[in-house]
Amino acid sequence: MTPILHKKTFPELTTAELYDLLRVRSEVFVVEQDCVYQDMDNDEQVGFRQSSEPFILDGIPHIRMTLEP
Repeated sequence: MTPILHKKTFPELTTAELYDLLRVRSEVFVVEQDCVYQDMDNDEQVGFRQSSEPFILDGIPHIRMTLEP
């Protein structure tokens, strides 16, 4: 099944949608990547492209992302 992308502003999100988004982010960043740091930085949004080679930060591989207009 192909995921369906929905774009909403923060005020448009329901409480349930916000909870689901935060749960998935925790699954990816805290559980899968073993990153126990708070991840509320607003960096993993639609419209970004990779703009660097991979690098290691805090023992975790990262890449820089740039917003495409």
